[in-house]
Amino acid sequence: MAAYLVTYDLTQEASWSSYSDLTKAIEKLGGLNTQKSVWLVQYSNSATSLFEALEKHVHDKDRLFVAELAKGGSWLSRSFKGTNDWMTRNIGSAH
Repeated sequence: MAAYLVTYDLTQEASWSSYSDLTKAIEKLGGLNTQKSVWLVQYSNSATSLFEALEKHVHDKDRLFVAELAKGGSWLSRSFKGTNDWMTRNIGSAH
């Protein structure tokens, strides 16, 4: 499985509750919420496949970004609880 970074900017503030399907979809994949609109996800398919699975849960003017994280890649974090452990397990030690 590959590690992915998923981020989004949501534009439909009046109906933010309609985005619960997006967060539920990410949570169903085992995603870890690391910042307000930033998630870390282990996924067995491509970035394209992950993007397409999540894209159906956002509106046309929203922004969605999916990127594969490289094992051994450099990272530092000041994020929600669990982020550093997830990154260490899936990417490697911070540096």
